[in-house]
Amino acid sequence: MGTEHSPTALSSPDDPITKMKAMDLPTGLGQSPIDLQQISAGLGQIPAAFYVNILVGDKEYQTARNPARVDGGMTEWQDHIYLLSDLSSMVELRIYASFELGPMLGRGELLQKFSIGVGELLDRCNVSRSICFVPEECEVVTLCPSLEATVELLSPQDTNVIIFCAPVSAESDEERAVAEATDVGHMRRYYKDADESHINNAITQFHRVLDRCPINHPARSAALTNLALSKFISSQVRGAHRDLDVPIFLFKDALDLCPRDHPDHPPTMLKLAITLLSRFNKRGDATDADEANQLLANVLDICLPDSREYTSAELVTPMLAMHTGVNAVGDTSAAVAVSSIRSGNQRSPYSLDQLRRDLEQCNQQDNPRLLDDVISQLRSALSFYGPGQPGWIGWKESLAIALGLCFERQGQKQDLEDVLLFSREMLVWTSRHRTHHRHSLKHLAGVLRRQFRQDGDRKDLEEGIQLSRDVLALTPPGHPDRAISLCNLGIDLSAQFKQSGDRDDLDEAIQLHRDALVLRPPGHPDHSMSLCNLAVDLITRFEQNLLDTQIVP
Repeated sequence: MGTEHSPTALSSPDDPITKMKAMDLPTGLGQSPIDLQQISAGLGQIPAAFYVNILVGDKEYQTARNPARVDGGMTEWQDHIYLLSDLSSMVELRIYASFELGPMLGRGELLQKFSIGVGELLDRCNVSRSICFVPEECEVVTLCPSLEATVELLSPQDTNVIIFCAPVSAESDEERAVAEATDVGHMRRYYKDADESHINNAITQFHRVLDRCPINHPARSAALTNLALSKFISSQVRGAHRDLDVPIFLFKDALDLCPRDHPDHPPTMLKLAITLLSRFNKRGDATDADEANQLLANVLDICLPDSREYTSAELVTPMLAMHTGVNAVGDTSAAVAVSSIRSGNQRSPYSLDQLRRDLEQCNQQDNPRLLDDVISQLRSALSFYGPGQPGWIGWKESLAIALGLCFERQGQKQDLEDVLLFSREMLVWTSRHRTHHRHSLKHLAGVLRRQFRQDGDRKDLEEGIQLSRDVLALTPPGHPDRAISLCNLGIDLSAQFKQSGDRDDLDEAIQLHRDALVLRPPGHPDHSMSLCNLAVDLITRFEQNLLDTQIVP
């Protein structure tokens, strides 16, 4: 509703932007036939909503977040925002894609930004001329081709009945730090140059964000989802289907924080379903297909037919039927499970409890003959079990511990290599049991830490850090193992600082040790150990600061 205005000044002190339209915003959904692999590959950057951020003078405003349209057509906002009356004053508009409909972290993905004078904005409004964008370098098309803003002059009577947007509240230092880390983590850079290091950086950033979002944080589900997505994308890029277990646990944690009436409940179910299908395609376990099938049915049941989630579920469901033999949602009777578990016909003559007592005795005193006997009996006992059978994981873990102790005493590299192999096997066969899987992750991280100290291979340290981060992500605040998880990651990052000199690693290690110390107050059996870890890293940082301030001649 354009109105006449003076060429040098507005006829009222302030004029509002009352309507904005952005054309052809991305949805992440194609119009052509699609298979499960394509759906999995595109899961990473599917926007849930779009919004516009407006800077007017020293004030910042934000429109509502409007859900993404299935057809990617026009998104329209009806928010009222005051402009300055000076025609020469500038307005900056930024169009963002948000990946949450509920409480969000950070700003999301910046699609376009531009500055325009109030006078030019009025001129464009009067002739209905949109602001068009050209593709950035390396882009075939721009993510947002155009935007149209409407500016109206309102009488005092109009302003009494219209609700105007309030300026955005200032963020606290903690909120700003979490938002900035989240924004750094979003991975449009990877899609531009396919550099895997950007994925690794995203995973690191999202781990740090999750650590700063306690259980009662309103956006903890968003932090879990961001981390799960980045790890899912990493597994797809590297073809590492074993790395799908942690994203599935994280998506389930996020879903637990998004009840049925939560706006992010359907998209979280959809992401979990696609991740489960990806694991099913790699491992053939019908349990994954059954669970994904039920999640897709729930999405179709609660979402409107014109919603993005409903359309996505409709795309995935036929592919699920094709891959599993499922005829319809809710019918998985034709799905066939692929199992590598042997059925044991003989009962083991060995007692695991007794061998564990013998192993504890070996740990307390150096008895090579007893240790060799324990290892021999553990190996023999394992012949009665197939991988994944009840009891197998306990025997395997005990053998790994015994071989690790043997390596410490005798220094035979083959023992350490066997421990590493067994630890990886245990990780595969604990993918459905959260506690066992977290314990297997922790065990493997410890083996890699030991191997790094033995050989000095940076790859072992880097893999161990990622595993320690995963352990921490699966050990939320309040968990009894939280302190040791913080401590182990801090130790790994301290070691990495000594290798790379990256101050971020040292700073993070210090914070982790401080957090662990809080959970180990005076009187705790590990209080002195946490004090020592923190003191060593603080001294290291002090010495580094001295080196940094020295004047080089």
